[in-house]
Amino acid sequence: MNLRKLTEITDYHMHPESKALIRFHDCDPFRHLNQSRYLDYFVSAREDQLRDNYGLDIHKFAQENGHAWMVTKNQIAYIRQVLVNEMVTMQTHVVGYDQSNIHVEMIMWDEAKVKTKALLWGTFAYVNLMESKRAIHPPELMEFFGKLKWNGTDGMTFDQRAAAMYSIGK
Repeated sequence: MNLRKLTEITDYHMHPESKALIRFHDCDPFRHLNQSRYLDYFVSAREDQLRDNYGLDIHKFAQENGHAWMVTKNQIAYIRQVLVNEMVTMQTHVVGYDQSNIHVEMIMWDEAKVKTKALLWGTFAYVNLMESKRAIHPPELMEFFGKLKWNGTDGMTFDQRAAAMYSIGK
């Protein structure tokens, strides 16, 4: 993938969104989304949003460039129950980055985005797949992240952010 294309996008979606239908096989006997499946919904949404909004297919990128992002840390708050066959809106955005990491906030809303269902803060390390070592983001990726970074969580702890998200839609 030509990374320069990422810096030449003129219509950056800072808060990309997508919809997801909660499937029966992902729920517990109480018809609630199983806590372990939240991560799958979040990561799948982010992967789709990167491809659909920026043309960044992370699997193709890894094959062509020998680099990828690996999860190094997740913090998740289960704010409100999510039920089988519920349609949710998945929203993600970059909240921080440095030479070898990117920090992404992911929010699961009800379909109309009135009530927050869950909040995830994920940290991803950029790695060289051949060496299995951390790598430095190329300048094009740093420029791309700079155009996407949202400052709405600056200075907040995860718990403060989760409490703020809970208060939405009370």
